[in-house]
Amino acid sequence: MEKVAKFFKVLFGGLLAVIIIAAISGRIYQVRSEYVDLRQYPAPGELVIVSGHLMHINCLGSGSPTVILEQGAGTGGQATLWQDLHEQSSRITRVCAYDRAGVGYSEPVNIPTRSADVASTLRLLLHQYGIEEDLVLVGWSRGGVHIREFQKQFPDLVSGMVLVDSAHELQYQRVPDAPVQAATGTSLYQVAQYLQPLGLLRITGLVEAQIQGFAIAEKEIPRARALYNMSHSISTLLNETIGAEIDFDEASEPASLGDLPLVVITQGEPVVLPPRLPPAYTLEYFQETRRVWNELQSELAQLSTNSKQVIASESGHGNIHSRQPEIIINAISDVVLAVRNSSDLVTH
Repeated sequence: MEKVAKFFKVLFGGLLAVIIIAAISGRIYQVRSEYVDLRQYPAPGELVIVSGHLMHINCLGSGSPTVILEQGAGTGGQATLWQDLHEQSSRITRVCAYDRAGVGYSEPVNIPTRSADVASTLRLLLHQYGIEEDLVLVGWSRGGVHIREFQKQFPDLVSGMVLVDSAHELQYQRVPDAPVQAATGTSLYQVAQYLQPLGLLRITGLVEAQIQGFAIAEKEIPRARALYNMSHSISTLLNETIGAEIDFDEASEPASLGDLPLVVITQGEPVVLPPRLPPAYTLEYFQETRRVWNELQSELAQLSTNSKQVIASESGHGNIHSRQPEIIINAISDVVLAVRNSSDLVTH
């Protein structure tokens, strides 16, 4: 019996040693790979210290007002994912894209990403960078909630706004529940956040499927892959998910924007039944979801008395910037001109 106990003790000790060595090796591999990636794909903009953390901001073009691009939720919302649109719109005025904490080239802050914190942090970033003039805010998806919160906190800084198929504060209460309750992404992220710093997600290539789902230019895929493989990207995704859930649980009706120049861009791609879903999902479910989404978009357009809504008839929620970038560029141009001329928006 003593020999058996000794055998299992040695076996356990050996397994523990293997696990520790594997973890150390994985961490060394991850750190070295990140170093190589960042040398190969350096930040295109500048890194600014905000509350003790580096944040990335990239400004192109010149002129006033300054346009700020606010991406959607998660690490898929890196500033560089709209690079082509960023470059084209910078012919109109100065246009700045930035990375929220933990996204892209910005250092992580390990707290849930709530809109109130995003807004106050963006204000500090702009102040540190020297941007104090009128702003036109462009927000896609969850970013639309962030920029409305910024306007609520700092109304004197915001002169115009473009919402690109923006989330709505009450969408969780009003969009139909899914017919089948799938495993939550949050539970998966909670496990993956500990595996990523050890290089396991990089080695297995699990990130690759996420990258392939991004509607971005082919030339930007290697950079997106490098940034999505950073040690903190999954924990950032978890923080963004938790922050959104908290905000939506506590949400009230979005605040009025008065007569602020506002363009609301809404997806208009025909509704179809996606493949490989459980039978409980029907075309009627997706049609009802779109109907409610369109109601929410119409309500966002009514937040200002100086607004217009544009339907991106060939695009879905995640690809307006790649399929119909001219709609976003024209919206930015219209709002910028309205701000410069202190006039109403021009209806095309």
